[in-house]
Amino acid sequence: MNDRIGPHTTETCNTYNMLKLTNHLFQWNVSAKEADFYERGLFNHILASQDPVHGSVTYFLSLAMGGHKHFESKFDDFTCCVGTGMENHASYGSGIYFHDHDKLYVNQFIASTLEWKDTGVTLKQNTSYPDTDHTTLEIQCDQPASFMLLIRYPYWAEKGITIRVNGKEQSVVSEPGSCHVWTAGAGRRPGTLRRS
Repeated sequence: MNDRIGPHTTETCNTYNMLKLTNHLFQWNVSAKEADFYERGLFNHILASQDPVHGSVTYFLSLAMGGHKHFESKFDDFTCCVGTGMENHASYGSGIYFHDHDKLYVNQFIASTLEWKDTGVTLKQNTSYPDTDHTTLEIQCDQPASFMLLIRYPYWAEKGITIRVNGKEQSVVSEPGSCHVWTAGAGRRPGTLRRS
């Protein structure tokens, strides 16, 4: 494929659609592999396609050797990334959390707050990822709630992860590219996995 890689190889619309498909695949077949793919596409392509200073976007991210980004003019260019592609940058929260009746999945490490209204649970995630490699999850409940929390053990954490609950280190038996179960809830019920 070397002769096919160039300055016009990667179009953000393709990645946008792949991320939508990946969210559906995760809902049908829960797998950390989908969440790992989502993270790579989101950070390496979608987030990288926007100028952090001026907000303008690039239509293609070059895969050419020594390639560079060309950010389009907000007023003179009109590719799909300048128009409908703005949805890319309004969708950063769409793949962070998923849930069913008694399971909550933390798929992405993005500073956010989730209000899981069915259970009265609020989860706040504090992180500066990817500038740092850690995240803090704060859980508050209106009343006692029993559920299973599954945290993605990312593929890139090859040297292991450390999980602390209220400052106390927990044993981790999961592997990179899987979900780590933090605590189990009682009375599992079958349900449809939904994006939170």
